[in-house]
Amino acid sequence: MDKLKAIRSFVEAATNLSFTAAARRLGIPRGKVSRDISDLEQQLGIRLFNRTTREVSLTEGGARYLQTCQHVLGVMRTDEAKLVD
Repeated sequence: MDKLKAIRSFVEAATNLSFTAAARRLGIPRGKVSRDISDLEQQLGIRLFNRTTREVSLTEGGARYLQTCQHVLGVMRTDEAKLVD
């Protein structure tokens, strides 16, 4: 598993509350988003989403992990921008 790609899949899915929208925004198959998130859940040992046939919602742990991931990705973007300048 490429953890950074999996985190990006998670953040997009969590932000949009949709695996389909995340896949569309990332330009990858929906199944890949689902696999990335399942792999993260298995590695972390927690469920990140509550899933039904009609919707997904973040679990409490998923909401906390989203904040961490958004922070990490933000720091990475900032540092990458500094390298380019």
